[in-house]
Amino acid sequence: KAALTRQRLVSVPPLKRWDQRYDPFDTEQINQALLPHGLVYSGGYGGNCRPHFFLGRLLRDERFSGYTVLISEKEYARDLTAPPGMSLHKTIFIRRESLRRMLWEKIEEARWQKCDTAMARAMTYYDFAQDMEAALDQMTDNEVEAVILHEIGEVLAGDQLGEAWHDLLAALPRSKAELMLRAVRDHLADCLSTLPGLLATGHPAQIHFYFANMKAMRRELFPGLLAAYQHWHDSGDNAALKAQVRKGGIHWLQLAQCVLELPRRDGDADSAAIEALIDAQRL
Repeated sequence: KAALTRQRLVSVPPLKRWDQRYDPFDTEQINQALLPHGLVYSGGYGGNCRPHFFLGRLLRDERFSGYTVLISEKEYARDLTAPPGMSLHKTIFIRRESLRRMLWEKIEEARWQKCDTAMARAMTYYDFAQDMEAALDQMTDNEVEAVILHEIGEVLAGDQLGEAWHDLLAALPRSKAELMLRAVRDHLADCLSTLPGLLATGHPAQIHFYFANMKAMRRELFPGLLAAYQHWHDSGDNAALKAQVRKGGIHWLQLAQCVLELPRRDGDADSAAIEALIDAQRL
């Protein structure tokens, strides 16, 4: 992975009052005004077509393989849902505070379970017993890099699927079909960027956490990847994982394209047909 070119803001001019008004989803123009003052904003749509926004303090402004990566720390305003990473065109927003909070919740759950889970395995690579705060910060910094890889994958997947994919999601809010479509795109993004990046870096804690964070729908659709992960954990051989990632990059793109080619029913997306097609194409 190419090294990140890190640019930290040092001097911040005083914030002033503006008479200019902005549309809440005009993220690019808003950030042109805010970034010089050490602030970062994002507004967009997430799951169930719900709007997301946040305003936070800019921690780092990075350039990575043609992408702008804006990493925030303390957040001053946000909606109830706080995804750790989001992308808009070739700008990636990483919310460190949200990621740290999510990690803490998963750590607490794993400590209560006290069993051999992917999360418990990831935790063994950090010294939570001696210094909880330092270990949590170290884990957060490592996972920031994984979130960046996933968001780059989201951009790459979006380039291949086009606006028709967004239109299809918007037509199926709060449905099983929408969840399945999002899982397909997530798998495509991860096979294009996240997993190749994690396997290239070879940090076991990051690989374990990736599988600890895999949601139920994604597990249902990609059982071959879970089997390959278990083989890697048992043997230390990642060949099966690499093979599944290569196969997945082709499979999930072809499946997404087949979904887009499904005929419409009375001009609308046929959720039953989408569910049946995806369910029959598990990998």
